[in-house]
Amino acid sequence: MTGRRNFFVCGVVLLVLVLGISKGEESDELHTFLEFYSQVIQRRGNFTPLENFYRNWNDYKQGFGSIERDFWLGNENIHVLSTQVPVEIRFELEDVRGERRFAKYKSFHIDDESQNYTLHISGYSGDAGDGMKYHDGQEFSAKDRGNYRAAVALKGSWWIFEWAYVHLNGFYDPGMDDFQAIHWYKWLENEGLAFCEMKIRKRSEE
Repeated sequence: MTGRRNFFVCGVVLLVLVLGISKGEESDELHTFLEFYSQVIQRRGNFTPLENFYRNWNDYKQGFGSIERDFWLGNENIHVLSTQVPVEIRFELEDVRGERRFAKYKSFHIDDESQNYTLHISGYSGDAGDGMKYHDGQEFSAKDRGNYRAAVALKGSWWIFEWAYVHLNGFYDPGMDDFQAIHWYKWLENEGLAFCEMKIRKRSEE
């Protein structure tokens, strides 16, 4: 894939717990780990059983699913990992025809819960289209907190403003033409994706 760099999938469950990292604490181990490996923070695919992603605020705060299948690392863990070390993020996408696209952002972090896990993302490269620029600066929303009306309409939690150009926590129904589907509008508009994955690693100097 053009412009692709090796992003290794981490088999460690919850680096925050494994390395004993807490809020406001830096870790040399974390710097070293994320320099050579990636931490998966989200994954959706044709797994059995399918994980329910239409969940409440607390579920998204704590995380759910399996690191080997459908997975959300948890907003509190994502906050810690993305603020103690400068990180970049890569989105891997696949449609129902098997075509793959990616989007990489040079800068990524989310604020803590008191700021509703506000998203900060910039520095796009890739071939999927810069869909996440519309979500930069948005607070995280779930069906019971934040912009809950939009979260209920979309049937999923995300960094939502009035709508979602990217929504990777929606319904899993590949090929479905519906705004509630897992979608990346800049690539396939509202067509449901077959697979997506979000991975972070230490920001490169390139």
